[in-house]
Amino acid sequence: MKRDFFSKKGFTLIELLVVISIISLLSSIVMASLNESREKARIAAAQQFDANVYHSLGDSAVGIWDLDDGGTQPKNRSGYDTVAIIKNSISNFWSYDPDFKKTVFRLDHTWLDFGYNKVFDSSEFTISFWVKPIEFVTGNQGDSNPLITREIYTVSGFTSFFDTNYRVGFWTYNYSGTIKLLSPMSSALKINKWNHVLISYGNGVGKIYLDGKLVAKQDGTYVIPEGLDLDFGEIGGKSYPNVYISGVKYYSRAIE
Repeated sequence: MKRDFFSKKGFTLIELLVVISIISLLSSIVMASLNESREKARIAAAQQFDANVYHSLGDSAVGIWDLDDGGTQPKNRSGYDTVAIIKNSISNFWSYDPDFKKTVFRLDHTWLDFGYNKVFDSSEFTISFWVKPIEFVTGNQGDSNPLITREIYTVSGFTSFFDTNYRVGFWTYNYSGTIKLLSPMSSALKINKWNHVLISYGNGVGKIYLDGKLVAKQDGTYVIPEGLDLDFGEIGGKSYPNVYISGVKYYSRAIE
C-alpha cells in the first residue's frame, strides 16, 4: 500500500510554542551567562590595572585607604599618618559587599575628611578608587555629585564628580587651573556595579581612566595651592553622593 506523502501530519501549534519557549529559555540562560562573564572580565581587567598603577607609582603613595576595616577612623597604610575621619554620619556606613567579598564604605549623608597633610602638596598627582553608585542625589551643585575633592572652602582646588548621566568629571576651579574633563556617554559609571576610577594631572595634562581605559584627556594648567583639604563625597561643606567606595589611593606623581 502506498504511503500518501501529503497525508503526514506536521507540528501542532502547541508543539511549536513549546519548542519556541525552550529556545527562548536557553537563549536567555546563554545571554545571562555571557553578560556575567563580561562583567567578571571587566572587573578583572580593572583590578589588574589598579595593581599595575600601584606597582608603578607605589613608592609615591601618600595615602592608601582600603576602607574595609570597619572602624571609626579608616586607616592609611601608606606609612603616612593621615587618617580618614567620618563626618556627618546619620546612617550605617559599613556594609559587606558580596561582589568584593569584604567590608566597604557607604557614603550616604556622610563624607570622609582626609584633612590636610603637606605630603599632598605636589605639582602632580594620581588618585584612584573604586565606586559603586546607587543613585544620583540632587544637591546645591544641581548637576553633579562630588567624589574626590581638594579645596579651601570652595575658593580654589579641584573636584572629581559624576553628573546626572553618571559621566565622570575632573575640574579645576577658580584660580587653580584650566582643566575641565568629562567622560563621554559611552564611558559612564555603571549603576549598582563596581567601577574603577583614576584621575591624574602632571606635565600639563589631565586624564581620566575608567576601568583601566583612558576616557578623557586635556592639556591645561593646574597650580596646586598649599593647604588644600582632601575629602571624599563632599564639596563646600555639604555631602551628596549615595555610593559605595573602596580602595582609595593617592599618589604624588602623575600616571604616564
